Amino acid sequence: MEFQYLSKRRYWVHPYNYINLKHSYYIVSRELNDHPDKFKSFYRMSLQTFTRLVSVVGPHIIKKDTTFRLALGIEEKLLITLR
Repeated sequence: MEFQYLSKRRYWVHPYNYINLKHSYYIVSRELNDHPDKFKSFYRMSLQTFTRLVSVVGPHIIKKDTTFRLALGIEEKLLITLR
């Protein structure tokens, strides 16, 4: 027996939210680039605004890697701060 859906199927749990449980902020944010509406609802700004903010704030918050640890990237720092 075949079923036909009359409307577009909606997710009970969006794939982004399922992935979020398994990955860090930065990896998930790269996947959010594919879903602009989810990016906007998660970070409360559009992707274009975020990239502009990174270009403005980035030079002031950048750190260098040391022999003991790798520094967080500019985008990752900003994503953690915004969230």
